Amino acid sequence: MSETNGKSALKKYTKNLKEKKIDIDDQVYTLREMTGLARDKWRNDQKKRIEVSKDGQSATVRDHRNVQAELITLCLFDPSGQPVPVDEIAQWPSSLQEDLFQECQTLNTLTAEAIEEAKKG
Repeated sequence: MSETNGKSALKKYTKNLKEKKIDIDDQVYTLREMTGLARDKWRNDQKKRIEVSKDGQSATVRDHRNVQAELITLCLFDPSGQPVPVDEIAQWPSSLQEDLFQECQTLNTLTAEAIEEAKKG
């Protein structure tokens, strides 16, 4: 902890969810951080997709369908403030889904890089 005039500086936190405005086809959407409960549910749902070998040495994903869209729908809100449905996101270009998925991972500290960045404060 850093010291200022002999006093420890407190790291400040907020209970407000982080948000980021983005433009999709000239409409303003909102990417919003998930709650801890929603993040944990998403992680558990993703874990169900993984099949571990009998010897426990390797793991494979059984079903890749909507992996990215399922995270995006928890974070992406349309211009009227409603979550964008998985079925709609699934029809979008894969490049857009990939970009949004990466944004959602970073926003929710789901990547190794984001975890390291969060540790730095």
